[in-house]
Amino acid sequence: MRRKYQVFISSSFEDLKDARQVLIQATLRKDHIPFGMEMLKAGTERGIDVIEKNIKKSDIFVIMIGARFGSPIDDWISDALTFTEKEYEFAIKYKLPIIAFLLDEAEYIKVRAILPMNSRERGCEGDLLKFRERVKRVEGGTRIVEFFSNDNLGDLAHKYSTSLSDEVEKLNDAGYQGGWIEGREYEALKDKDNLGLLSSENPFFQKLLEGLNRFKTLSKRTKIAEPLKKGIAWYFWQRYLPKLYEKKIKAIYFESGSSIAYVSHEFIEQVKDQSWFYQKNMHKQIAVRTNNLLTYLDFLIRDISWQPMDVRVMPYGPFSDDYGGTYGILNSAYRQPAPNKNDPVRTKLIDETQVIVNRVTKEFNKELTDRGLVLMTASGLDTRPESKDAPYSGPHVGSYPNMLLKRCLLSLPCPKVIFLHPDKWGFDFLWSNCHAVCDSGFPWKEVSSKSPLAIALAAETQTKQSDLAEELKKHGFTHLDLEAAKAGYDGPWSIIAANKPFEDFFKDTNK
Repeated sequence: MRRKYQVFISSSFEDLKDARQVLIQATLRKDHIPFGMEMLKAGTERGIDVIEKNIKKSDIFVIMIGARFGSPIDDWISDALTFTEKEYEFAIKYKLPIIAFLLDEAEYIKVRAILPMNSRERGCEGDLLKFRERVKRVEGGTRIVEFFSNDNLGDLAHKYSTSLSDEVEKLNDAGYQGGWIEGREYEALKDKDNLGLLSSENPFFQKLLEGLNRFKTLSKRTKIAEPLKKGIAWYFWQRYLPKLYEKKIKAIYFESGSSIAYVSHEFIEQVKDQSWFYQKNMHKQIAVRTNNLLTYLDFLIRDISWQPMDVRVMPYGPFSDDYGGTYGILNSAYRQPAPNKNDPVRTKLIDETQVIVNRVTKEFNKELTDRGLVLMTASGLDTRPESKDAPYSGPHVGSYPNMLLKRCLLSLPCPKVIFLHPDKWGFDFLWSNCHAVCDSGFPWKEVSSKSPLAIALAAETQTKQSDLAEELKKHGFTHLDLEAAKAGYDGPWSIIAANKPFEDFFKDTNK
């Protein structure tokens, strides 16, 4: 029976934030469960006992050591262990298999050389070198040691995926009984009285549940940054639900992804409580188009008394097993591999692929150009100006068909909103790992300035909200709608940042 394993990812945080994201994404792609302390909800206790508990529950331990030693557990003790050291000791204690990545020597020396002379990190040089050497030794469980560079995170993703597969194979060969077994959740559901229809008494529901079991990656993604996704979804509809009527919106497109599933779910929840929505027959006037499995199912199972909305899958086709998205004929396009630094920079799609994209875009235009609203997301958005070292500004994603779909959506003249995790704004394009939506033939600078576009995200703190707002303004999203402080409210803190065409569309009631 196939098992999914929990992988605890340990490292210092700020200096290795991008590398951590690479490991998290690679773990998900391998159909296992990544865990890092940043995944805990804001306000959750993060003491040593919590760390130990989560490492004890994990099946594999991954450690990355860069050029910084990290934060000590106790600032008052000069020789206190860092959190990374303590996490490593817990992994040894519980005999977890360990995958270790050490920053390569050249980059290590380069980064250490520019540290401030009087910083605490400068004084930890000897301890950091000892820790690096210790991690190279085999103690506790099995050990894989590799080197990585922040300048080539695609290589890190490849090495990690290979190492993770090796460790999983060892665990399976050894008859390891940990991890998660497919169907465990279903077996638990069978025992609940209020879900009797899903039990063995109804073979049709059994088959449906077995079918839904395919979408494992999507299920895991719904739990990542859940408070932030819920927060921005709620705030967006608080601000824009009345504007649907004001602007006579006729169609909403919900793109695939867990972030947008929360947006569509919140739309349904807020609409239920708005009598004016029905009195003005909005539920009969707005068509819903989506390629999102969760969105589609959410609309289908709602109370029929309020559901006369026209809901369809678009592009029509099978839902993908990873993120539950449909891509229709975009799946038939030749799938180019993710580019690496040595590849020629892409200036346009190949002719055969562009023909397919044009065909899908034409269908979208029919549905959405006249008073449509597109709600979409991305794996990251590179905000660096285009250059030789950073030729792909704008949104990027992990799959080629998904990239093509986003290209279709961004080319539409109707208003569009990109929902992002706050860490994905300014998230650099990852060579050999990502597909850029934009290129010199479809430049992000032009898309983000001339097409009606907004960025929606939620931050964990007001300080981060303020910092993100300033960054968004620098990149042309100058019309800011920030969630304000309220008595007793401690976040998340939402931002909707619009460019001028987007603001003009929703501001000008005569348009």
